[in-house]
Amino acid sequence: MPEGNDHTETYSIEIPSSHVNGPLDLGETILSAQTSEPEWRGDQTSFTDVEILSGIPVKYKVDQAGNTDDFKLRV
Repeated sequence: MPEGNDHTETYSIEIPSSHVNGPLDLGETILSAQTSEPEWRGDQTSFTDVEILSGIPVKYKVDQAGNTDDFKLRV
């Protein structure tokens, strides 16, 4: 980032289970190598990654609330 650019924007969305095809266990999915993103950093409840979008590094965190059948993904 250019010097002096300390502008940070924060956005959040929730994705309900009704928008996902089937049950989901986020932790099991990421840790099972079923994703193409092995570099995700995990803590006790969420997974974090950084992607470059239009030349801008974007850090995002994903966690799952609820159970495998009735949940919300919080991004």
